[in-house]
Amino acid sequence: MVAGPVSARLHGSMSEGVYYAEVFVGLPSPQRASLIVDTGSWMTALTCKSCKDCGKHLEPHFDNSRSKTAEWIPCGAKCPGRCDKDRCGFRERYLEGSGIEGRWLQDRLHFSNGKGSEGDRSFKANLGCSSKESGLFAAQRQSGILGLAPGSAAKPTMTSQVLDGLRKDGMADASAFSLCLRSSGGGRLVFGSAEASQLRAGGQSGATQWVPLQTGGPHGKYAVEVQGLAVNGKPLSTRLGRAQLDSASTFTYLPREADRLLRRAVEDFCRLRNGCGGAEPPRPGAAAKNGLTCWRGRGGQEISLQLFPVLSWKLQSGVQVAWPPSSYLLRQGSEARRCYAFGPTDVLPDGSQVVLGASWMVDRSLLFDLGPPSRLGLRSAEGEDPCSESSPGSSSLLPLPVPPPRPKPALRGKKASLEASSTAPLVLERRSPRFESGQQQQQLQHPRIEEGQAPVAPSVAFPATAGSSGVRGNVSESITRPASGIALAEKVHGATTGAGAGGHQSLARSEEVLSFGGLEVILLVAAVCAASAGILGIFCHGSSRRVSRKWRLCLRRCLLF
Repeated sequence: MVAGPVSARLHGSMSEGVYYAEVFVGLPSPQRASLIVDTGSWMTALTCKSCKDCGKHLEPHFDNSRSKTAEWIPCGAKCPGRCDKDRCGFRERYLEGSGIEGRWLQDRLHFSNGKGSEGDRSFKANLGCSSKESGLFAAQRQSGILGLAPGSAAKPTMTSQVLDGLRKDGMADASAFSLCLRSSGGGRLVFGSAEASQLRAGGQSGATQWVPLQTGGPHGKYAVEVQGLAVNGKPLSTRLGRAQLDSASTFTYLPREADRLLRRAVEDFCRLRNGCGGAEPPRPGAAAKNGLTCWRGRGGQEISLQLFPVLSWKLQSGVQVAWPPSSYLLRQGSEARRCYAFGPTDVLPDGSQVVLGASWMVDRSLLFDLGPPSRLGLRSAEGEDPCSESSPGSSSLLPLPVPPPRPKPALRGKKASLEASSTAPLVLERRSPRFESGQQQQQLQHPRIEEGQAPVAPSVAFPATAGSSGVRGNVSESITRPASGIALAEKVHGATTGAGAGGHQSLARSEEVLSFGGLEVILLVAAVCAASAGILGIFCHGSSRRVSRKWRLCLRRCLLF
């Protein structure tokens, strides 16, 4: 029987700043892992049980000893990393200081079919087994990343491995995957789209718009050519050029001059129309504590998005792509506050001047046809859910309900206190930002630094909350954040601060409790109560820190009596 497409349900939302898939790894008892969907990175990795310096994630760390199909990848031609002491390993580090390292293994991987269990089919996949995490990787909720960038024989990505598996199963023309992110939450990832096959066979493309897709180059990124950007039909006088497609970056990034002109054009448009329904524009030079610039409804009134201008991107081949206010203005806290979902950046190492992140991708279906020739298909479903099975252009096999809220792992102790109190803007580059309880958690990808390459200084300020991930890559893709925050560069993936979308988690502070034996307590209390302050002070100064602490504690107890 010829294999059909493989459909995976996605979790996350723009308010969280990250989208991720549930996968199951190993046999006979598959272990669950949550992997951030990342079209800007080639590597797929998850946290392993052997990790000593790793954070707490949504699931327990993967235990390869429980999988009968797990095998360490040996050194040699099949090693996608570098060999060290006869081990095929990897070490990825990012501009903002985050990193992962470990060994490569191969195992069977199943995608979640949306019913809370592993899919019917599994594929052999190269997986990075992380034994060390730092920075945002340790703080994020998700246990890893799902690299969908263009692959190569030396560095196979999840895309190439799954499509190769489909071809071996009889789907001879499997050469495409589709991605749909719903702004309100959830989405769908489909490998082996039938629409691309029909088009190459001479069929009709329907309402799909096609543009040439760049997949080559040393940095291995998907990119398209942007020829212009217009506000309410009026083009901005700025050049844009090559644009990366990066689903792990929450925001969309433009050259600094283009970002400035775009903000001015939107605000000028509304200034002539009573503030687009009475909304107050961002004050010049003002930004929220998390680095965002936001519109506010006067008197706390809801902002009318339909009164804001529609932006239009002109891509190669004359294709026009609408960017509605619901996508470039993100809700923060309430409908009375909407913040720009784009920001400035500098030219990236691969020559790109634009990063088209999740805020650009939401509520449309993107079809990555790897050809030949390679092309990107874009399709929106007017008035319908673009990620549903019945919407035009959907290649999915299963209906996609809006995912329920995921339970958040309990946080305890000092780490919980730090995460709960951390409101300073973190900027992530390439791991989308999240907005939780009035603060934004931005996850932008962190660019990776190639061996022998000097790190590129971050140069773009982006807001985020502690623990969010954002940009990855082995390319030093520089994007930076606020001086007071963390700069992410290539891809960091969604981390959480422990605050839920509906409110802050109540975190219990851990306190150190000193315990004493009954006789010791009696003697200490008696001694403290009998001693004068002077004698006690002399004793404390002359004793060890531990004894001094006991005496102080006893004095407090005595005074309470």
